[in-house]
Amino acid sequence: MIIPAHIQLRTQARILLILMLFAFPKLVNSQSGKLGFDKKEVDFGKVATVSYVPQTVKFRNNTNQDLAILIVEKSRNVKVSFERKFFTPGEEGIMAFSIEPGNEGAFEETVSIYTNLDDHPYTLTLKANVVSILECFPDPGNMLKRTIEVIDAVTKAPVPNTEVVLFHNNNFNHPLKVRVNNEGKSVEEMPIGLYRITAEATDYEILETEKYVPKSLPGIVLELVPKKKTAPPVLQPKPDPRLLAGTPLENPPSGNEPPKNQPPAVSKPLVTSTELPEDQYAANNLIFLLDVSTSMKSGRKFLLLQQSVNNLAMILRPIDNVSIITYSSEAHVALTGVNGSEKEAILNTVQELQPYGITRGVKGLNTAYTLAAENYIKGGNNQIILMTDGEFSEQGISDSEYQQMLSDYAARGISLSILGFGVNQEAINRMKLMCRAGNGSFILVRSDEFVKEVLIDEVKSKSFMGEK
Repeated sequence: MIIPAHIQLRTQARILLILMLFAFPKLVNSQSGKLGFDKKEVDFGKVATVSYVPQTVKFRNNTNQDLAILIVEKSRNVKVSFERKFFTPGEEGIMAFSIEPGNEGAFEETVSIYTNLDDHPYTLTLKANVVSILECFPDPGNMLKRTIEVIDAVTKAPVPNTEVVLFHNNNFNHPLKVRVNNEGKSVEEMPIGLYRITAEATDYEILETEKYVPKSLPGIVLELVPKKKTAPPVLQPKPDPRLLAGTPLENPPSGNEPPKNQPPAVSKPLVTSTELPEDQYAANNLIFLLDVSTSMKSGRKFLLLQQSVNNLAMILRPIDNVSIITYSSEAHVALTGVNGSEKEAILNTVQELQPYGITRGVKGLNTAYTLAAENYIKGGNNQIILMTDGEFSEQGISDSEYQQMLSDYAARGISLSILGFGVNQEAINRMKLMCRAGNGSFILVRSDEFVKEVLIDEVKSKSFMGEK
């Protein structure tokens, strides 16, 4: 049978495409999607269960929308850091990973990365060969010799030629002065003890820190913060008051003092968020009351909780106030009264939460109302946001008793809204009554839904002042 030419060409093209996919799997996998990575696997090589330099992965926003990383799903053995912000279309960023393996041998873990633009995560595999501490000393025959390594706090790249001065056990008469090499390293004898350390490098802030060096530490890592580059000020010539139109002033103002008899300048409202412009949305005093009990592990409930809180945190303003309380067997204040610009503190707190224990909801509510009252914003939106699957196990307290408490606080201007995750009908009815008493909203979230915008919409509805 003779195959037509155009079918032959189409078949050949498909075969070529398949061959390309097999020939360049990392390129295709790492750069596809809205969030593109420069690699899909991070190999730490030989490491010990002590301090060492983190490994980095570059990523890029491949969309035409602003993108933020909301949460990285990982174990407690993995630490991750990255800039907490919206990345504009085409903008690149860096994620830094470190691991704290408990045992020697092969280490491997896959982490999942969620953004505000995707319903499904991106994955990276972390690998390492965990060896004994002795193998990591630069000279196993002399365990006083340790590696001093200086890196950039953002990129984790080495900072060459850094000058480091170390004072051992407050002996300021005999400092150890070191200049690291082009790889940012130096090997020095460092006896056990407390070191006061100063590190200086061009274009970096001076680092002053203290580190205790035990017998089992093969080296120390110093992270330098790059100096912020600011444009030089533009000097504006001051007009000669004698040249001003109108009647000459007998005593012209000096410096930047405004001329007398002039109406005061009218300040414009400060708009620091496109989602929450300050001329339309009042300041928020938000108390997040987060259920971290074991029941939240089922499905994707806890992951959705983390994503929705972090998505809201990305648009908060300096005038907003945030506290975070977790509860399971006991209530715990994880974050108190930080302003909305402190996104690193908010997102890192949410990132590290782990579900455990049984649910003691009323204890959490009491703590939340206490914090809401302490941080009360007059004329603002004072709101407790309870996020739970509703499976309370508090004994000895009736529903009517704490509903009366919610009603009393609502009369004082503190509302309660609830996001319910995958709850049963009995719990739904209970939470609806709570929100009615607390002058707030009940929002049912099924565990298979992605709830990136739900919390934003709720806070906007409560803080909206109207169009100006």
